[in-house]
Amino acid sequence: MHALPAPRPARGLGAALLCAGLLAATMPLSTPVAQAQPQAAARAEGLYAEASTLFREGKHRQALEKFLMGHGIFPDPNFIYNAARCYEELGEIDAAIDKFSAFLAHEGADPGMRKSAVSRLSALHGRKAEAQQAEAEAQAKAEAQAKAEAQAKAQAKAEAPASAPTPPPQRGASIWPWVGVGLSGALLAGGVFSYLLARDDYARANDPATHRLEAIDLWDEGDSKASTAYLLWGMGGVGLVGSAAWLYLQGEDQGGVNAFFITQPQGGLMGLSGRF
Repeated sequence: MHALPAPRPARGLGAALLCAGLLAATMPLSTPVAQAQPQAAARAEGLYAEASTLFREGKHRQALEKFLMGHGIFPDPNFIYNAARCYEELGEIDAAIDKFSAFLAHEGADPGMRKSAVSRLSALHGRKAEAQQAEAEAQAKAEAQAKAEAQAKAQAKAEAPASAPTPPPQRGASIWPWVGVGLSGALLAGGVFSYLLARDDYARANDPATHRLEAIDLWDEGDSKASTAYLLWGMGGVGLVGSAAWLYLQGEDQGGVNAFFITQPQGGLMGLSGRF
């Protein structure tokens, strides 16, 4: 990179002639050359000088604004070229293409700058095509990745074992049937005790040593106790059967009941077993 001459005024046909070069030989900016009124020429010359300095300092956005303002004062096509160069440095490819195309379409464009504009325009179209291709490839890659992830999720879902249905909650076995069994057992035991008392009264009444009147009283007490025993046995039996049926209906999985009957030489033994 080497410094080029700074902008300098020149005269011709009573108009201001602007002439300037910018820093980089690899990215030249054109010199606006136009005939204009003295005031407009002076203003354009000042804007061009400011824009050239900003461009050399890398302040391409500010330089662009100055070049566009200069072109607004008088429509010299080289201002359009310089604005295109700013867009190019800013990486705004579409805007740079539009400005270079506008410059080439202008009949008064400088032949040397026209050749440069054609070269740069071709390079910009190439960069744009590369960017579009890269964007398309990135989009295709993202779509392929999303599709692969969706297929993997679907496959994992298909291969996952079907979850067993949740069994309905089971209610615990009620303790009340067993309370009924206990009460029934107590009634049966009370019946046995009353029956034994009745037998004792009968034995004493049949004793020859017992006075007749006392024997009659003992017979009456024995009958009363025997009746109580029969009543207790009946109530206990009914309660035991009802409780056993209740336990059976609850089912073995909920503290069910098992009935058993054991035969022995002296007699039989019946019972219930279960859990709660």
